[in-house]
Amino acid sequence: MHSKIERYYLQREKNILQHLSEFETGINEEGLHRFRIELKKLRGLLRFLQEVYGKQEMKKIRKSVDTVFQEAGSLREQQLLLLWLHKNKLGKLEKEYADQHPLPEISGALQKILKTIRKKLSTVLEQNRELVAATTQSIPEEYSVKLKHRIEKRLSQKPAEAEWHELRKLLKQWLYSVNWIEKQRSTSLSRFYRFSDQLQETIGNWHDAIHVHITLLTMKGHLPKDPKVQKDHAAALQKIAATIKQTAAAVQQLLEHPGPAGKRSLPAVHS
Repeated sequence: MHSKIERYYLQREKNILQHLSEFETGINEEGLHRFRIELKKLRGLLRFLQEVYGKQEMKKIRKSVDTVFQEAGSLREQQLLLLWLHKNKLGKLEKEYADQHPLPEISGALQKILKTIRKKLSTVLEQNRELVAATTQSIPEEYSVKLKHRIEKRLSQKPAEAEWHELRKLLKQWLYSVNWIEKQRSTSLSRFYRFSDQLQETIGNWHDAIHVHITLLTMKGHLPKDPKVQKDHAAALQKIAATIKQTAAAVQQLLEHPGPAGKRSLPAVHS
């Protein structure tokens, strides 16, 4: 009988290869989003295995998965920026960006890349099954406990803004690790789990806003002199600056008052 961590790995393998197979006939926004979520889950597990078994054993598979993740991420970021521009009714800037970065062409190029990667990725995923199968259940249990203690220590030190992104990665790694342990249900219902999930999501909103701001700044030198486009660009910078301020305040509030915030609405860059 497969262990919990082995079942988790096999499910990720199955889902990822299924997505890659489907992408050979076309890439859609929702499918790409679900695919990247699966890749994030797998990367979290590989990070754990690398810590347990060392870099050399995991080098090949980490490299393959990271390549796929980066290629898919580039298109996803462009999709999200277009959605953000559309949501904020910045039509002139949205059209200009879409003309400069045509998604059908980018999707087609990504399809070709993912098609060539699929067989290689399938091979390395299969090769690592034995390593996962050899991982006794006590190892992820201990790892999850250690991660939780590291998070609690970081939180007690009131992390500064420059440390938020690294804190989020640690939070997400612990949240992933809960899926590999036998007491998943009781842990995922705990107050600390709900707080950690809310905090990582809020930091994610803040980080997304910063990323949009950087992209908007880099666009400036490539925009036409059309006053309507320039006006939209100025409005976009203003809106995203306000969002950064708002999301940063939401993160700070959670850090100062740890504990799940119930159903209160938190600002988000992307819906």
